[in-house]
Amino acid sequence: MWGWNHYGNPEDFYWDVVSGISGGAINTGAVSVWDKKDGYEMSEWLSDKWVNLTNPDVWTFWPGGLIEGLTTAPSLLDSTPLVNFLNEILGEFDGVKRHTIVGTVDANTGDYITYRLEDAPPEQLAN
Repeated sequence: MWGWNHYGNPEDFYWDVVSGISGGAINTGAVSVWDKKDGYEMSEWLSDKWVNLTNPDVWTFWPGGLIEGLTTAPSLLDSTPLVNFLNEILGEFDGVKRHTIVGTVDANTGDYITYRLEDAPPEQLAN
């Protein structure tokens, strides 16, 4: 995205639909809150967010450390900081500006789940 908007004609890269899986879903959510005509600004903003992201912005150990993560917690690490970070940055915007589809896998069932974000309020995008 950055290269398209910085080295080409940004108008050639207007797109109406964004989609992503797993880590790509995070980028998709971030792109979705920008109007397609604001690609250059979006790529600068997104690049700045990721360049300045640190591990403590994404995860922390559970209070009981790795033992808790392995034995009683729902995952090895606590990703609450990532949810908080995403809610904070996406909360700067007033909603989704493009058709947006993200996918995930339910860890309990193995089912593939698709979410459409157009109707989600900004404060729920990260959840």
